[in-house]
Amino acid sequence: MSQALHDLRTEDDPVAIAQGALLLCLSGPNDDLLQDNSTWLNTAIQYAKICRANRCDSESVCPTERNIRKRLWWCCVIRDRLISLGMRRPLQITPESFDPDQPLEGLVQDLQDESGRSIVHDFATKRQLADLFLLHIGLVIALTDTLMAVYPPDGAETPQLSSLRDYADAVSRIQLCKSKLERWSHTFSTQFPQSRRQRHLHRSAFLCGSLLTIYHQ
Repeated sequence: MSQALHDLRTEDDPVAIAQGALLLCLSGPNDDLLQDNSTWLNTAIQYAKICRANRCDSESVCPTERNIRKRLWWCCVIRDRLISLGMRRPLQITPESFDPDQPLEGLVQDLQDESGRSIVHDFATKRQLADLFLLHIGLVIALTDTLMAVYPPDGAETPQLSSLRDYADAVSRIQLCKSKLERWSHTFSTQFPQSRRQRHLHRSAFLCGSLLTIYHQ
């Protein structure tokens, strides 16, 4: 049904289509559709690029629309990394196609501003979830180099360790990947120490925090 609705073009807003495709790629694949979640993710990425969510900082749009697109793009990046991590597949969004160092100030401010407007969670819980979302972004950035090395993009050549220098370069890359994950782990443990997670987090925030620790491990 979802595929039929997409094919019939019942929605023409690329942001809405990308958001819907992201939700659909969260469904677990069955035996007949082993790549279904990656297919929907690809659809989300393509429509996110149509609305220039990956380049929204350079677009002349209102701050609200810019933050919606920026959040959409980061959700695509997060999902891409998690599918790669869980399903052992190459990344669809490679470092060449997005800037991991792009400023997040606007997104941070937007998440903070909406903390008091939620009809689902109170202010404290909303802030916890916003902080965890930013930590989620930090984790997938830290994971990128590791995933690129373990599951190279389709068509990429596997580096050959034919000399001591090649071996030293490989060790150096591994150490860099490890240090990025260690820095993220330190940041996470500082913001959400074990004692706080067990006693002071809303159960939805506790679930998100626990998932982050599983992804990291």
